[in-house]
Amino acid sequence: MLAQRLGISSTMLDADFVVLGNGRALFIAKVIADALPASLPAEADKQDVLLLALNNKTVEATAIYDKLTDEQITVQGNPTLKSEIDYNTHKATFTIEFSTRKTEGGVEVSQGTKYYWDKNANDYERYNGRPLIATTWSLETTRKADGTIERYAKWEHDFNKDGERNFKGQSLSVGNDTKWVEYFDEDTNCKELNEYQCNDPTRINEGRDLRAEFAAQDYSTIDFVQMWTKTGNATGHDIEMIEYKTDAPTRNWFKLDNPGQPGFRRLEHYVKDSDGVRTTYENDWNADGTINQRESLLSRQNGTTRYESGKIVWANPLDDSFEEYADYNFHTGTRLPYWYETVVEHVPLGDGLQQLTTEGKRYLLDEEKQLRKIDDTHPDGYLFHQYKANQKEVSADEHQIHVTWQHIALDGYDFNRDDIGQEFKVMRRHKVDGDAMKGWWIGHNYAEWGSQEVLDLPGKVLALLAQGKSFAQITAAELPGLGVYDQVALSGPLFTTAFKGYLVTNDGWLGASGKQKMTVNGQRVGTQDLLLQQAGGMTSLVLLKGIGSEPCAWWTCWEQRITSLDSVDPVKGIMTFRRWSDTDPLTTLYLREVDADVAMAP
Repeated sequence: MLAQRLGISSTMLDADFVVLGNGRALFIAKVIADALPASLPAEADKQDVLLLALNNKTVEATAIYDKLTDEQITVQGNPTLKSEIDYNTHKATFTIEFSTRKTEGGVEVSQGTKYYWDKNANDYERYNGRPLIATTWSLETTRKADGTIERYAKWEHDFNKDGERNFKGQSLSVGNDTKWVEYFDEDTNCKELNEYQCNDPTRINEGRDLRAEFAAQDYSTIDFVQMWTKTGNATGHDIEMIEYKTDAPTRNWFKLDNPGQPGFRRLEHYVKDSDGVRTTYENDWNADGTINQRESLLSRQNGTTRYESGKIVWANPLDDSFEEYADYNFHTGTRLPYWYETVVEHVPLGDGLQQLTTEGKRYLLDEEKQLRKIDDTHPDGYLFHQYKANQKEVSADEHQIHVTWQHIALDGYDFNRDDIGQEFKVMRRHKVDGDAMKGWWIGHNYAEWGSQEVLDLPGKVLALLAQGKSFAQITAAELPGLGVYDQVALSGPLFTTAFKGYLVTNDGWLGASGKQKMTVNGQRVGTQDLLLQQAGGMTSLVLLKGIGSEPCAWWTCWEQRITSLDSVDPVKGIMTFRRWSDTDPLTTLYLREVDADVAMAP
């Protein structure tokens, strides 16, 4: 029986899923085994909690398995659900991986394909209607008579989810299970990020036979080398990685007995205990003992997860993130790099629904040490902004979001001011076939600015809706104390890599002399140094205009303008933005060029 194979009592598994088929049973068994703690609890109440969690895992795993295709299972191999922090992007990712393993001539040959998995919808993420591949990989493992283990790997990654796997590479690892050295020949990951974000011409995937190059002690194709040490115990393990690289690889640039000055250090801590499974990564960017970035992912037995992050956000509008204060600022035109800490709690609600609670804190950055700035007067750091956002999915087509915030002015700094507030949004998915914005989320926002005196704002709005009021009928008469009533909010694939739209404007700030039409590709407008992005509150559009003859990757090269979302036509896909009054220039974004051409007509 499966319970016996897992080493637990059969009474702890209610669902009789073994009869559903060997493939499905194996997949569910793997999911449950991953959810089991290192040791089973002795207390009856804790066993009841674990039993419920395991049964929930069974239902979830069964639903996932039913989404997989026979072709994937028979051709690509056994499926495994993965929850991990990506090494390159430092983001928590969810994938479904199909892999096979066989032995050929004494060599273990494995290969796999990872697909992006939408944990909320319990389905594939898709590109052009097809399941989106995150990674393809292969691994050849040779165990030699002297105990040496040699692993040769190749991979292709798609980080920006555009359907193309342009980050390619190979590596050769030599050592044993506790100590090994890995040699890399790979492209720069700039190919999978914003084209202006980074430039690393020394990182080229030559693609030559890495094993032959290593045997000849030719390191000219090696971009960097990593030395790994692993220590383990009954509940987990620790791994330390130290990296060495050169800007100009030569045949003999790396020497194992004298590797030189390290340039990067990474620590991994893995623990499986009564709380669940926690994986923590700590990055020491200069290998000087200072932790400059930390990520932690805890997967609990009851199905909830907690993701924690501490990192630097650079004031670079051309990188792959778009953050308040670094890329735009509602208070002043000044932007700045800072230390950013976030905690995201994920709670499944059943039926594929979830609740997310996100807490964020922004601190001044010590740019020299590349850490949160602290001193005797501020031992915990200079906090200048904090927020808490609760997002609840009440159905597959409605989300409710409540956000509270506080901006904190600091003595000697003028980039912000003291301010508090809150807002509550009801977001609904547009589902009309044939409409340009089918699948987009269109919402209604109610906000209190400068205070948080309206108690239980979500409850008050929902109570009025339950009484039969429409969104437009909720005004100051029914709900006093707010600054905004029924403001339109929008969430969709705006300004992603594959986005294309058409901007029609009479705004002279954008270079218009009268009306003009500009094509938007991704977040760039035409051939100009002009960027578009949506602000975090889903109610504003940020426009960044390049200053000078050459665009640069720092905020001082980009002048900002923030406009408010004024109206949305989901049928035609038309979004209108204004600044602060009806007399300000109007900017309209069209999803369909034919509608933009109509707007341009005299």
